[in-house]
Amino acid sequence: KKLIALFGSSDASTECFGPPMAEMLAAVRERLNGRKDYFVVIKPKGRKGEYLHEILQNDNRISGWLEGPDVLSVHYDETDKEVCGAGWLIDRMTIGIGNAGTVMTEAMVHGRPYIAYYPVFAPTPLTERMKRDGFMHDDIRSFKAALSRAIESPEAVKVPEDWLRQQFDPFDDENALERVVDALFNRSVSDRDDQEQILRNTPDLKAQSLRP
Repeated sequence: KKLIALFGSSDASTECFGPPMAEMLAAVRERLNGRKDYFVVIKPKGRKGEYLHEILQNDNRISGWLEGPDVLSVHYDETDKEVCGAGWLIDRMTIGIGNAGTVMTEAMVHGRPYIAYYPVFAPTPLTERMKRDGFMHDDIRSFKAALSRAIESPEAVKVPEDWLRQQFDPFDDENALERVVDALFNRSVSDRDDQEQILRNTPDLKAQSLRP
C-alpha cells in the first residue's frame, strides 16, 4: 500500500495547531473513502506531542476511523524514546501532510510531496514558493484539492527539489547539518575529522551520528 504520513508539530497540544491537524486528517479520510490502496500513519513530535491523539480522538469526523485497520497512531512513553524517526518515515511515505516546518523541507528535498495547511503563514521566500507551487495552503478547500491530486497521481506531483537544495544544501553534499554544528561550536573541518576518527576507532563509544 501507499503511505500517507501526518507529522504533528511541537505545539500540537495548543488550540492554534491542533484544529488544523484534525482538518487535514478529516480531509484524508474523506478523500480515501472506499479506497484500500493507502495506509495512514499519525506521528506526533515525541512525548510532548501526545496531546495530538487526544485532539484527533475528540473529533467526531475521524475518531472511529482512527481505530480502523488502515490507520496507525504512533505513541511515545515517558522515556520519550524515538520509535518512528521522521527521516525513516519520510523514506517510506508517498505523501506527507502537516504544518510547515523542518520535516516539510526534509521531505521535499528528498523528492517526497508534503502538503501543509494552516490558516496563516509568515511571508518568507520558502512559504511564497511553496504556496505558489501548491504545497502550502491557508485555505482548507485548496488543501483538499491538492491532496486529491496527490492521492490520485502521486508520481505526477512535481517537487522543486533543485530549488530546495539551493536553499538548504547549496553545497549539494549532504553535509548541511555538519556545517551548522561547525558554526555553532566554532569547530573546524579538521576537528570534525578527528572526532569522526575517534568514533570509528572506539567501538564501545555509543555516540550518535548527526545523520542516520
